[in-house]
Amino acid sequence: MTGFSALVGVVLPAVAVWLTMDACVLGRVIRSRTVLIALAVCGGLGLSALSSFWLIANGTGMGPGFVLADAILWTVVGSVAWWASRRRLGAGHQAPPRVAASPEALPLTTTDWLVRGLFILIALMAVGTIVKGYWALPHGEWDAWAVWNQKARFLARGGRQWISALAIDWSHPAHPLLVPLTVARLWAYAGREITLVPAMVGIVFGTATVAVVMGGLGLHRKRAWCAGAVLLAPGTFLQHWTAQQADIPLAFFMVASLVVLAHTRISLSPGTRDTQALLLVAGGLASFALWTKNEGMLLLGATALVASAVGVRSGHVGRVAWWAAGVVPALLTVLWFKLTLAPVAPYYLPEGSWLSAIERLFDHQHRAVINAALWPRWIGWGGPGAAGAAPLITIAAAVAVLSRVGYVARFVVAVPIVMLAGDYAMYLLTEVDVLWLIATTFDRLVLQVWPSLVLAAFLVGDANERATSPHRGRSAQPPVHRDCAQEPA
Repeated sequence: MTGFSALVGVVLPAVAVWLTMDACVLGRVIRSRTVLIALAVCGGLGLSALSSFWLIANGTGMGPGFVLADAILWTVVGSVAWWASRRRLGAGHQAPPRVAASPEALPLTTTDWLVRGLFILIALMAVGTIVKGYWALPHGEWDAWAVWNQKARFLARGGRQWISALAIDWSHPAHPLLVPLTVARLWAYAGREITLVPAMVGIVFGTATVAVVMGGLGLHRKRAWCAGAVLLAPGTFLQHWTAQQADIPLAFFMVASLVVLAHTRISLSPGTRDTQALLLVAGGLASFALWTKNEGMLLLGATALVASAVGVRSGHVGRVAWWAAGVVPALLTVLWFKLTLAPVAPYYLPEGSWLSAIERLFDHQHRAVINAALWPRWIGWGGPGAAGAAPLITIAAAVAVLSRVGYVARFVVAVPIVMLAGDYAMYLLTEVDVLWLIATTFDRLVLQVWPSLVLAAFLVGDANERATSPHRGRSAQPPVHRDCAQEPA
């Protein structure tokens, strides 16, 4: 029953977020139920991590009282959202239109069955890899029990003294707390510290990542199933589903934020309705990445540029303020945490004079050493069966960006480029042993951008997509299921 109780802790905020999205008529623009479910589940975990932090920061230990308060909170949120939705319908507003059959939803061809079969085969192999990974390391990898789960245990056991965990220098006290808080919260629901909970968190975020990529591309299209197969192929990606670290959640928040921004770009075209809810969701997802890992700061900055570009390109610059409003709750939480509770700089930041750091930045020999260490890792990323996956998918993303219908891909690929460039700059600037830092972090840094690169690589429209778009003046055509690969003509 403990596992079931922990599952209740996942479902409660997910249902509340789902009902809130329904009240905001988010399904009017994001018509992929797969994407909406993923956003509800992982968005609920992100929001519950914020609410949990403020509960324990005000002296509520993670005992039965915490569980009761948390359950009441999400029940109230869900009830208010349900009431608002019923009130809107009662006032005569129409429900969002259901996804209608489109020309692409005709009976499946042999090729359709082949790509679906390939995905199912790879997905079954992935399940075996995930089960084997959990069976071999039920407590996760080094950073899981030394950093993330260790903090979760302080949060779960420490009561008002949980802050003592921040005094352990080697456990990176300033790391953001979304993952530890999520694990501790679900342990509180379960009633004990079962290893299945942190593994379940990684599996939930991993599954949601695949769902967002495939749903964003449109499950009725072959490219979505091909993208899902490519996404699951690297063993390095699957290994981290049960590693019980924070990289898979960060990868989800990155790609989910980009998918929502892509839908925002579509819905901001002339003749469409307001998109405040979409921008709020996109900003919230980006800010949850900041509450997940320090690398989220790069992501937040990059997505801020993308959101601004979307506003400028569409002529709705003022609406970007809604994106900023979505960022505020998590951003303020992170700032308060880092400035008051854990004012400790990450160990890899330069501690000496910035003059010496800049010298390292332009030191050709230093750069050559780093490049020599990075290149073989970049080529071999993914594991023995998927070597070369990262450079190949990057080339495919570049092709999508340069294509005639690659406008959305250009927005999507900008964020992983900024992330990778920032990571490379950090390797140049750091004062720690850079070869050790590369050996211990590079695989995870590529993992963080992998889903977004796969999404960008497959953001090339089908040959008949633009011909059947309702923006082409063909009013007789049934409405086409919108996905993030579509752009207004």
